[in-house]
Amino acid sequence: YNWPRGWRFALALGALVTAAYPGVLGGVSTFFFRDFGLFSYPVAVYQRECFWDGELPLWNPYSQAGVPFLAQWNVAALYPLSLIYLILPLPWSLSIFCLLHLAFGGLGMYLLTRKWTRLDGAAVIAGIAFAFNGMTLNTLMWHSNTAALGWAPWVIYLVAQAWTKGGWHVLWAALAAAMQLLAGSPEIVIFTWVL
Repeated sequence: YNWPRGWRFALALGALVTAAYPGVLGGVSTFFFRDFGLFSYPVAVYQRECFWDGELPLWNPYSQAGVPFLAQWNVAALYPLSLIYLILPLPWSLSIFCLLHLAFGGLGMYLLTRKWTRLDGAAVIAGIAFAFNGMTLNTLMWHSNTAALGWAPWVIYLVAQAWTKGGWHVLWAALAAAMQLLAGSPEIVIFTWVL
């Protein structure tokens, strides 16, 4: 069988994500289940409000009786790719943020599996399974966990490259690890580094 490779796999994975969530991508529906509506969306609204007001989001007065924001994990307060939902209209952009990380993680798993097995079929199945397994889909309710999980295969892949090749690969591995840390999900970071 002629499995899709490289950019063809990336396009196929993008098509699968599009087919699974056409309403979300088209802006006619959004995620709302469980903690997405109760936690992730309100966090994004508060962070966006602070961003446009030019304030550092230190304290969220809208949650419970007020809670620390910048010091709290799982809010992605310092994650650079949060600009997606800070600049673009909510709630669409927050859902897009999650779906982009879903596809990004699947692509990373494809590359990691292809490097380890050198089998196109195994890499394709692993990439799709990573993007559409129960745990990954369940993390869609927490945008920071989705982002950190999306970086997990990339961190493992790039650290393995840095370990064997050194040089500039160390910089790329450090950058990927920093991005995963800034996503704000320490439990997924620890899980990644245990692997």
